[in-house]
Amino acid sequence: MARSKNTKIETPGQETPQDDDSDLIGGAAGEETPKEANTAQELNAATAGATVPEPESAPAAPDVTARNAALSALNAQGFAIISAFEGRGFVAPDGQQLTNSLDFIALVKQATTPTAPAVHNEDGARKVTGAPVLTEHGWHVPH
Repeated sequence: MARSKNTKIETPGQETPQDDDSDLIGGAAGEETPKEANTAQELNAATAGATVPEPESAPAAPDVTARNAALSALNAQGFAIISAFEGRGFVAPDGQQLTNSLDFIALVKQATTPTAPAVHNEDGARKVTGAPVLTEHGWHVPH
């Protein structure tokens, strides 16, 4: 009992013609009806209020004195970073400008504050910067 061998070979141009109705999904051939374009009233009704924020959901104004105090504590490099972000208009996830966020200003301050004076060796003494240091791999001479 062997299966029958299917040896049908198809060549281009010799396909069997199919019914045009079988190619369409959910309709018959020639029944295409174009959808009418939306009118101005329909477009306005669909997009009404999409771009205008709700008054109660508008972000609260940041504390200006706290922001100014945080900005005054920044060094020149941190201030340049804040200026670049402000110029590009980045917005925080809560909707306010990113440079008004005290957390962002604190992060920039932390990133631009030099940490060399706070580095200590194993004995607890502050490391002298710029002097050659003997390490387990040999002498390290800073540039």
